[in-house]
Amino acid sequence: MGSLRTLVFGSIVLSGLAGPALPLDLNSHPLLRQMSTCAGRFSALMEHQWLLDTNASDKTRQERAAFLDLIDALMPKDAGRTVLHWRVEAKLAHASLLTRASFGRTATEIRRARTMSARYIAQCRTLLPG
Repeated sequence: MGSLRTLVFGSIVLSGLAGPALPLDLNSHPLLRQMSTCAGRFSALMEHQWLLDTNASDKTRQERAAFLDLIDALMPKDAGRTVLHWRVEAKLAHASLLTRASFGRTATEIRRARTMSARYIAQCRTLLPG
């Protein structure tokens, strides 16, 4: 039992030394959050297209790459974990929406999910140059 107590205590001490999860005040970077969210949405769309519409996935991959380039240009040095969290969070949410758009239980659910997904992607596309 003593070694377990030492291990738990050591983990607590080390986690305290690691610092907070948000190293910066990223609330002052709303564009970075928007770009991260869009990169996550495009990741979900690209994976969905790999399964159901492979022809469209090339364009989506290029758009996603453009968002990743913009994120690299905007991201402060110590913001990687937070930006990745935003991307993953948006990817999971959009993947869920795309699943409902393809496999919803009712026609209404499918229509609403398709509409919402299309709107989110269209909003993101307005942020891309050219």
